[in-house]
Amino acid sequence: MKGARDCAAGCEARERYTDGLNCAQGVIGALSGAPGVPDVTESFGAGFTGGIGHSGCVCGALAGGVTVLGEYAKTAGLEPIATRALAEELSSELHERFTDRHKAACCRVIKRGQTEGSDEWLSGCADITEWTAATVADIVARHQGTAVRPRWAFRDALSTTRRVSLNVLAGAAVALAVAAIAPDVAWAGYLFLILAGGGVALEAGGPSGRRGGRVVRVAGGIAAAAVVVSMLFAPETMARALTLVIGDSAGALLARAVLALAVVAAAGTAAFGLKRYR
Repeated sequence: MKGARDCAAGCEARERYTDGLNCAQGVIGALSGAPGVPDVTESFGAGFTGGIGHSGCVCGALAGGVTVLGEYAKTAGLEPIATRALAEELSSELHERFTDRHKAACCRVIKRGQTEGSDEWLSGCADITEWTAATVADIVARHQGTAVRPRWAFRDALSTTRRVSLNVLAGAAVALAVAAIAPDVAWAGYLFLILAGGGVALEAGGPSGRRGGRVVRVAGGIAAAAVVVSMLFAPETMARALTLVIGDSAGALLARAVLALAVVAAAGTAAFGLKRYR
C-alpha cells in the first residue's frame, strides 16, 4: 500500500497549513487523536518553520511526522529500548518514502530556486504537508494491521471533478474573449477545445500538473471579466462571439453540451462545501 493517501488526515493537514500553521504543526495537529495515535500537542512543531527556525533543514512536515510516529510507538506497550527501536523503524520508512518522492529531506534543497512566501513556495509546502500526514496515517494503519479506509475517496473525486469543470469553463471564457476580437470565430472554437482539453490533461498530471491547471483557471477568470465588460459596453461584438455556443453547427452543439456538463459539475461539487486547495 505504499503511496496510499488518507485524505481524512492529509486534507486536514493541508487546511491547517493554509490556515497559518507551519507544516510540522499541520501534520501533528491533523494526526493527533487519529485512530491509533495518542493526542500530540501541535506546538511541538512550532519551531520547524522553514526547517529548524528557517535554517532550511530538516523539512518541518517530515519532522512533524517523525514526532507523531515516536508518540505512536509509545502506545505499543513495549520496553523503552523496544519502543525506541519501533520509532526508529517507522521513522526510517517515512524518511525513505519522503526522500523517494521529494528527492531530499531539507527545505533548502526541496525548495531550491523558489522565493520564500511566493505562491509556488506555499503551494509546494501545502502539497508536502498533505502528503506527509497521509503517509504517516498509512504507516500507522499498516503497522496496526489494518487498511487505510477510502472513506474520503468520494471527496477526492468531487474535488477533482470541480477543478476539471472549472478548467473547461476557463477555456470557454478565453475562447469567447478571443472570438470578440479575432476575425475568425472558428479558430476561437478550436482554442476552446485546446484549453479545455489541456486543463483536463494537466489535472491528470498530479500536483505539478495542477499548477498548470491553475494558470488556465486564472486566465479564464480574467477572460470572464473581460467578457462581462464587453457584454455591457460592446454587445454587438459579443453577439458575434457567442455564435461559438448559440449557433446551429455541430461544434456549437458540442460546446453547449460540454459547458452544460461543466456547469453542473462545478455547481454540484460546490454544493458539498469543498474548499479550493492552494
